[in-house]
Amino acid sequence: MGKQKILAYAIFISIAISTLFGEDLKFKEYKKTEIVEPGERFAFIEFVFTNNGEEEIQILKVEASCGCAGFEIPERAIRPGATRAIVALIDLDRKMGYEVRVQLTVFTSESNGGNYSLIGIVPKRAKVKIEPRLLKWKIGDALEEKSVVATIDPPLNSDIDWKIEEAIVMENEVFVASVLPHQNPNTYIISVRPLSTASKSTARIYFKTQPNILDSSVPDLFAFISG
Repeated sequence: MGKQKILAYAIFISIAISTLFGEDLKFKEYKKTEIVEPGERFAFIEFVFTNNGEEEIQILKVEASCGCAGFEIPERAIRPGATRAIVALIDLDRKMGYEVRVQLTVFTSESNGGNYSLIGIVPKRAKVKIEPRLLKWKIGDALEEKSVVATIDPPLNSDIDWKIEEAIVMENEVFVASVLPHQNPNTYIISVRPLSTASKSTARIYFKTQPNILDSSVPDLFAFISG
């Protein structure tokens, strides 16, 4: 097959694909993840799009894959060059699991039958396991460092890079804590060291995480100096 025929064939395939799926309506993102604060019931995900065609396009209907989701469309008639947005409204309490994933199918009036699939993802929280949760020293012990292992179990198919960024000792100046990387993925070493073992002391250690949606599900670590 000559080069000209190959080029013509490639152009034909490109046009066929564009016609099948619709190309006049261009979305900024077709898959979007939204982080919400711990305890929030609703999430709002905005899908921005532009009519790059030469004719007005009507948004005929939008279907959601889950009864937990609705949507808002400011206007259904989209003029050429206009930029608008479809906002997905997701009720997190109506969807079980550690992650809510919703698909919106947008049906338009494009002559080529262009339909668009949008995916909205809301990570609710990841599981975190700390072993052990209690570190002990005795009065007069050496100022040795002790550590625990913290493991993050993220939701399936999560696109979020879950991290434990900092270990914070609450209202106690006797202990210092730090977060160190581990050779295994999603695993961290939490290192704790007393600055003095001259007297009894108790400390509660919590963790700063990214994203902050993890905060409410991370168990605390405790450090004691006993008699």
